[in-house]
Amino acid sequence: MIDKISVYIMFPALNVEHNFMIPLDMNIRTAIDMISKLISEEYRGVKFSSEGKNRLVQTFTGKVLPDTCSFRQLDLAQGEKLIFM
Repeated sequence: MIDKISVYIMFPALNVEHNFMIPLDMNIRTAIDMISKLISEEYRGVKFSSEGKNRLVQTFTGKVLPDTCSFRQLDLAQGEKLIFM
């Protein structure tokens, strides 16, 4: 069984929040790319940067999550709220 974390991601530009179940060992950049693709499919016409400019920000601390770290390495809590920038 793959360990997963449930995170709530807010998209300020769309004024929506979605819950995602993400493998703990997935790195942040891979998660951002996956989330970008899913949101682009759900909200037609929404385009995200393909140059790696999008970031996830932890709402509690305001810290930008490093692209190369996994969710496990960052020790994020279940139900953590993040902002997609």
